[in-house]
Amino acid sequence: MFTKGEIRTFFPCCVWLHEVQDFRQMNAGMIEELGELRKSTGYSNPHNGAWQSRGNLNTLPAFAPLMSCFTAGSERVLDFLKLEYERFLITDSWANINPPGHSHMVHTHPNNFLSGVYYLRAPERSGDIEFIDPRQQALVLQPRVKQQTPENAWKQRISPQEGQLLIFHSWFQHQVQENLSDEERISISFNIMLKGSVGVESAGAEF
Repeated sequence: MFTKGEIRTFFPCCVWLHEVQDFRQMNAGMIEELGELRKSTGYSNPHNGAWQSRGNLNTLPAFAPLMSCFTAGSERVLDFLKLEYERFLITDSWANINPPGHSHMVHTHPNNFLSGVYYLRAPERSGDIEFIDPRQQALVLQPRVKQQTPENAWKQRISPQEGQLLIFHSWFQHQVQENLSDEERISISFNIMLKGSVGVESAGAEF
């Protein structure tokens, strides 16, 4: 019936996963430092006990090794994307301590290009990060599926692992499922922005 068949993937949405080497000692030191910060600064939710640091961890010496990991991971992503840019910087970085029962609503990271999250403590069932299909028109009709695949799913989950770094485009909608473990989940998030001459001039764009 057919002389040839092929599948072409257009406009993929990527999440880049990196496993950090020798993370245990680094994580232990940062968890201790976050314990001190938690006593004095940050934002807490009295309803569920969740705590978030201020967004200045990228300026604190105790987190410098992790910031180097964020920078190296972002360089790998930008190289993969084959982009032209002058430089980039970490615009902000903050810690999230989420107790049992806590979840995080759907959100994006505005005014940035790349975002990411690193897991310091991630007990089993402590809450998957879930990415949502950005093609809103694809949600108009959602047929039942025989088996979920990357091609038919409108949500994709990644279970957190200690020492794992995830990087994704800042516009990619995501949320965190409920922490069903008996322990706190601890993560550090960050944003990356390109600097200098970035983007194509609209007058020279081809349509």
